[in-house]
Amino acid sequence: MKKYLSLILIGCLMLSGCEDGEESSSSIPSEIVVSSVPVETAEASVFPVDICGVTIDAAPQRVVSLSPAVTEILAELGYTARLRGISNYCDHPELSLQTVGSSENPDIEVINGLSPDVVFTLSGMSERDIYALNDEGAQVICLQPPVSVEAYGALYSDIASVFGGTEQGAAAGEKAVRALTSAAESAELGSFIYVTDKLTAAGAGTFESAVLSMSGENLCTADGYSELLELSEAVPQYIIASDRLTYDDITDDDTLYSMVSDGAEVLFVTASVFERPSVRTANVFSQIAEQLSDDTSETE
Repeated sequence: MKKYLSLILIGCLMLSGCEDGEESSSSIPSEIVVSSVPVETAEASVFPVDICGVTIDAAPQRVVSLSPAVTEILAELGYTARLRGISNYCDHPELSLQTVGSSENPDIEVINGLSPDVVFTLSGMSERDIYALNDEGAQVICLQPPVSVEAYGALYSDIASVFGGTEQGAAAGEKAVRALTSAAESAELGSFIYVTDKLTAAGAGTFESAVLSMSGENLCTADGYSELLELSEAVPQYIIASDRLTYDDITDDDTLYSMVSDGAEVLFVTASVFERPSVRTANVFSQIAEQLSDDTSETE
């Protein structure tokens, strides 16, 4: 099933008519590229653009990413050659670049020493840090973590727009959503709840719910994250759980044990695919499909 997902993503790339540019990198796996946004500098006519309250007058040539998800998306879009620094937590793809701390604790001196045009973050930064970067000529773009599929596409759109304008940004967002939608077709879920590693259930307004609901019905309909006891009357077909939990963690909880006793099947998925929204988020569907396929094989 992993091969099937890879073929889907590669097919999206081929259909997009993406051409290799001077910023392509052989170190970036081809299956993570989902956008056909040209990597060459966009014509000046597409600028200025306003992204997250920041006006971009020209495509940046030197950027720093303080978010693992943003680093992955930059790689997918073909902009790794413009990266000068990455956060301490950026580990995919593997890049030999200067690490610069994190959004919460950025190394301002090191970042300014890299002379970036733009600094990306996917979580809030202090006004003091933003001012210190602005003062040295870097524009700070504070992107919003997605809580819906539409916002997931908007994340791609915002990043791509910084380099190529709003039209290219829209194209990148649409392709990212199409790739995720195609992947969702590989896993057919009925009713489910998603259990986080904190033993809470992800409900409306969470990215976990938005993604998994592309293949099934989330029985946790309350906003945000709910205590499991609030779902004591729910009878889901599947308990989808963070891979940081174990089967014993599930059955040690009275509410979840009751669901399992009523026939709920427990499936585990990689929690980081929700924490780092990128094309790898689609992996959740191949993981689910594989486990469902294994269960079907065992019963035959």
